[in-house]
Amino acid sequence: MTFSPSYTTPYSTAEEQAVEIGAFGVLVDGRGFITDTASNTPYNETWHRSSIDLLNSQQNPQEEGASLLPPEVWRRSQVSWHHGCGQNVADRKDSDPYRFDTSKGVNVWNKYQLTLLNETSLAQADTGKIVGVVVNNIAIVAMGADLYMFRDTPLDLAEQWEVGAISPATYKLTTTLSGDAVDAATDGKYAFFVVGTTLYRVAATYGATTVTTVTLPITASMIEFVNGYMVAGVDGDAGVLYDISPITAAEPMAIGSWTTASGKIGQTITAVNWVGAASGKNSMFFLGGRSDNWGVYAVTITPSTTTATLSAPFRAADLPVGERGKALFSYLGYLMIGTSRGVRFATGDEARVVYGPLLDIGRPVECFEADDRFVWFGWSDYDGMSGLGRIDLSEFVADLQPAYASDLMVSASGNTEWIGSIYGRMLLGVNGSGVWRQTDDFVESGTLSCSKWTFGVVDRKTAFYVQATTLPLEGSIEVSANLDDSPVVAGASSQEGAVTHRFDMSGQQFSTMQAAVTLMRGTATTGPTVKEIEGRSTYIRGKAAEWRVPLLIRDALELYDSQVESRDVTDDYEFLIDLYQSGRPFTYSEGDLSWRVFTTGFIWTPTEPSHSKSGWQGVFTLVFREVK
Repeated sequence: MTFSPSYTTPYSTAEEQAVEIGAFGVLVDGRGFITDTASNTPYNETWHRSSIDLLNSQQNPQEEGASLLPPEVWRRSQVSWHHGCGQNVADRKDSDPYRFDTSKGVNVWNKYQLTLLNETSLAQADTGKIVGVVVNNIAIVAMGADLYMFRDTPLDLAEQWEVGAISPATYKLTTTLSGDAVDAATDGKYAFFVVGTTLYRVAATYGATTVTTVTLPITASMIEFVNGYMVAGVDGDAGVLYDISPITAAEPMAIGSWTTASGKIGQTITAVNWVGAASGKNSMFFLGGRSDNWGVYAVTITPSTTTATLSAPFRAADLPVGERGKALFSYLGYLMIGTSRGVRFATGDEARVVYGPLLDIGRPVECFEADDRFVWFGWSDYDGMSGLGRIDLSEFVADLQPAYASDLMVSASGNTEWIGSIYGRMLLGVNGSGVWRQTDDFVESGTLSCSKWTFGVVDRKTAFYVQATTLPLEGSIEVSANLDDSPVVAGASSQEGAVTHRFDMSGQQFSTMQAAVTLMRGTATTGPTVKEIEGRSTYIRGKAAEWRVPLLIRDALELYDSQVESRDVTDDYEFLIDLYQSGRPFTYSEGDLSWRVFTTGFIWTPTEPSHSKSGWQGVFTLVFREVK
């Protein structure tokens, strides 16, 4: 027989008796009974009350070593963070054991460890708009009307052996632009900047002084080199795309026979502003739109033995309403779409663009850069600082959703407008402060917050401790836990060489626990390596009990006041059976106390037939529980 209780919430309180118990020993749902208090009943069902466990073990089957713990000790831990940020709760069925909530200043991209990220320093101060390109590992950047070149030491030691340890340097060109550059592009040989109708070309030689110009018959808002074509976009009620390759490829750069009619790519697009372009397979992609109507446009390329043919631009994908286009980038056959809310990762194959879930950072993303398996994007005004986020193209947490996390930051706020990579060393331009470079030093400190642990139940728990495991400690760490979003600093450790750092939580009660660790460097180039973060708890015992009460079913009951009461044994039996079969809650009373309970079982021990009616006399042991 299956028992299905009808209650929906835990209940029962020991309370002042509300029913007059009279001469009976106990009251069961308002009916008085005499209990069998003999030391041994036929099946040794002595009258007793005992404690019960409220919950089953909430060990996570994915937790290594969890089976070695007592069932009432619950463990949650994390041993790798390489699937990136953006996960709020860690122990739901669809949670990823290698994701976390947030981080700052922490390198999560090496499996099974956390270390500090590198620091940044200001390479060139400037408050103008920043656009630029990297050509032959030389960054050529326009800041306002000024042109700069940057070079730097390779980040990787092996590459230093190959190209030499180039001294970091900044060179300011004597030529200035006529105003703020609106965009920059490179064909792999030169850097190009556009200001109004003027196109500037800079040779990619550090210390070069030659800057040539040409006046375009268009006012370009965007330029980019895609699939061998230098293209330009013109904003307005009549948005137009142009192929300006004949102009930029000429030596010297010149308009020549180029006209707006011959250079125009397809038809005019009504009411569009162009903000980016990227290469695709036999295609070009352009990001454009206005207001809340943005999308990715495609232009297909039909190869030819003479001159390839470009199709008219057409809409290949729409952005959701509320997301405005900011930047477009291609790398290794993938597209990255920067929007007003974050990043969308996409695949682009000729006329088809399919993008995945939003990597939601709540900020506009205006620039990208790639190196090896990573793509960096601009992450502005993150916790009072601006800098970069990083995407790992080797780790996906869902279809078209790569792992991502915050990365290098600068000690300034403002829009991150440009990113470049010189031999793997990142440079970034932040509006209002200038261009920053990645140094060899670690940041002074960095913090990572794990996803929240519920331990599998919404009920409140008691915290035992949180701990971090490290390689032999260099520097120091601090471990903390947010209990129901209230921060609690558990403790700090700076003991050199220590590997286990456990901090007592003093039995504080909580519903959700969010562990966090802060890494602090020892010297400029040494810091801790965290291998595991762990928390342990148990359930709050509360007041929970189970009764086994042997109730006498007799033709006549001798009450405690020496009176005798005649009973209907069949009616008493059916009354008690109904409590079990219905599963309904009822009130059980002993003396001056009563509890709200429900039946979980019974044992019926008949002893002799009834002398007055049909049925049997005997002992009905009722088993019931209360949960408080």
